[in-house]
Amino acid sequence: MVQRDAELLRRVATIQRFFGRALELLTAPGFEPFPREVNGSSAYGTRFSRGTMLLYTLVNLASGDDVATINVSAGWAFRDCYRGGELLPSRGVVKTKVEGRGIGCVFAQPLGANLPRGYNRFENATASLALTPLSSFSSNWSPLQQTLIDPGTTTPRAAPEADMVRIPGGSFHFVSRGVEVEGDAEPNGVGEQYPWESHPSRAHDKVLNISAFDISRYPITAAQYSEFLNATGFVPNESTRWLHNWNWTAAPPGAQPHLPSEARKQPVTFVSLAEARGYCAWRGLRLPHSYEWQYAAQSTDSRPYPWGTKSSSVGTKPAPVSGHEDPIPADVDAHPAGASPFGVQDLVGNVWQYTDEFQDAHTRSCVLRGGSRYHIACRPPQFGIGNYRNWYNPQAKTLFEHGKYLLMDDSYERAATIGFRCAADV
Repeated sequence: MVQRDAELLRRVATIQRFFGRALELLTAPGFEPFPREVNGSSAYGTRFSRGTMLLYTLVNLASGDDVATINVSAGWAFRDCYRGGELLPSRGVVKTKVEGRGIGCVFAQPLGANLPRGYNRFENATASLALTPLSSFSSNWSPLQQTLIDPGTTTPRAAPEADMVRIPGGSFHFVSRGVEVEGDAEPNGVGEQYPWESHPSRAHDKVLNISAFDISRYPITAAQYSEFLNATGFVPNESTRWLHNWNWTAAPPGAQPHLPSEARKQPVTFVSLAEARGYCAWRGLRLPHSYEWQYAAQSTDSRPYPWGTKSSSVGTKPAPVSGHEDPIPADVDAHPAGASPFGVQDLVGNVWQYTDEFQDAHTRSCVLRGGSRYHIACRPPQFGIGNYRNWYNPQAKTLFEHGKYLLMDDSYERAATIGFRCAADV
């Protein structure tokens, strides 16, 4: 949103919340759009009524200011609920100024009636906002600048740990495109903004000099995460959907669930971004950058899949599943033919994997790599839309694609389709 529209929405919402929630005027049956008693050259009104209360909401569709007039009857008291203060009738009319492309608000009650509870505080709030004209806020749009969150550094290692692979440093042509459906025009704020870019973008293309690093050979398994829990006693403050596919039957409140034996070699899922970071930090590791993940999966020959150029080579990734139940990921070592040239495995088609986090002034997001085993089962193409699964559940099965995951809180982020692996500096 441009600054002006955001400020206008703030003022509209302030009015709607008070009269809609506190007084229930906006949902009462007494509703009339464009009532005859409201007049203006470019200002229009809507009347809401409930019991002995009247509310007029006003909007000016022109760019210049206008004065809205309301024909009124004797015996009523009127207040300007946008700018604040009493409106005194003159010759059967009350008047209020409505800024160009702005709004207004008039509240009426019988003379002598007490103002509703909380009204004075509400009017003080709207009057304070109205002191600054909407015209003083910018109407020019530009994409919000994003910051790549530093995943931190780790103590350099002379040799990789047993479950990790050393990736040599070198020049890497990083080319990746987000699978978001909207946002082809540039710049539009969709996508991510790496430090070398001037604005967020769905597409990224940069030759990078990547330092050597270590990366997990497989996604972190449930058994490995269980070791972390046993060693640290970690329990999140809010555990909704945390390790949702583990056994909670015998777990008292505030305790850890039991790891099912059949899930030991599966990627751990139902963990948030922060919880994935917590595991890596416990081992002195960090999450990989998106371009590190892609380099470890792709090497330098621009192959579209870790194993080569064919999308459906036998034994390279799990068979896709669909339905209404949480998908069960395959064991991380079940598809050795899917290894990358560096020997990194289970990169594509089992679980999405957390990498880089980006933030702007309002939102947080994380780049997900690798796609998931789960697919939405969809009907045959209709209405010229084509394959619905590509619209509602786009995948990133090639190494030139990535997903963008909006971050809200731990419980929201925990998903059956997302896991992670760790990295270390050399």
